[in-house]
Amino acid sequence: MPTKRAKPRWRILLNRALFAAVGCALLWFAVEGGEYGTRELLHQRNYHNALTLEVEGLEHDVDSLQKEKTAVRTSDIVLERIAREQYGMLRGNKEILFWTNNSRAYRDSSATPRDLSGR
Repeated sequence: MPTKRAKPRWRILLNRALFAAVGCALLWFAVEGGEYGTRELLHQRNYHNALTLEVEGLEHDVDSLQKEKTAVRTSDIVLERIAREQYGMLRGNKEILFWTNNSRAYRDSSATPRDLSGR
């Protein structure tokens, strides 16, 4: 009956190192590999937080605009203030004036097209 020869010590260590390397590679792939690795999940969480902050900011803007819309519809004082600030209108019995950058404005005034072009 033939006797089994003992494996050399270096061969046993090499086999153990190989199994350890394969085990580490499998563990790394389980944690980081695939479509939803740890880095990708962290990136998605940061992206979600950024979008949440943006949505909250937009909701705040919508609320402000709705309050302004309500104020313009219900308050003549606010409407008059906007007319004066944005359109340059004057209050009371004064002459109503407004600014325009329209090149066709000569039709509504005494200026001629030649006067408006500066030639």
